[in-house]
Amino acid sequence: MKPHNDPQPCRVCGEPVLWRSGLSNRIHSACRTRKQAKPERLPTPAYKLARAAKAGAAKPNADIGKGNHRDRNLLDLAHELHDCTNCGRHVAEGLEPAHANAGMTRSKGLGIKANDGEHAALCNACHSWLDQPISAASFFDPSKRFDCTRTDKREMWLAAYFRTQAEYWKRGWLHVAA
Repeated sequence: MKPHNDPQPCRVCGEPVLWRSGLSNRIHSACRTRKQAKPERLPTPAYKLARAAKAGAAKPNADIGKGNHRDRNLLDLAHELHDCTNCGRHVAEGLEPAHANAGMTRSKGLGIKANDGEHAALCNACHSWLDQPISAASFFDPSKRFDCTRTDKREMWLAAYFRTQAEYWKRGWLHVAA
């Protein structure tokens, strides 16, 4: 490439530099190793802080704001049940707690696991079918009642969730604290 006829100022020191077309950085090779001093950051004006606070820019802790409660004892309740709340299969080792996926409850978000109280007690086959991407999952769930669509997966989880909660209450494992 040919150098330009008119020298341009170096972006670091300001001295003239002959630069080639196509290269956007007009810097001497000696100036490349120098660190440019960063401009001093000015404090944020008070009116912008007030506007940001009014708009809700202050983000609360994700666990508090989303209401995501973590309790291993709640998850262990699923292991105490032995009949899947979706397909009815008996599992001697106990069932798995299947958390709600995106779009099933309000407490689930990108990178945020759903509340531990929001789980359905499922066998491994039903849990795997629920968590598989739609393209990779088999067409029907193990109970053969639901298709492999988001809507059907949501319906399956909700039905299993309600059955799980009903079973917990029936056995006296959940109760209202005084």
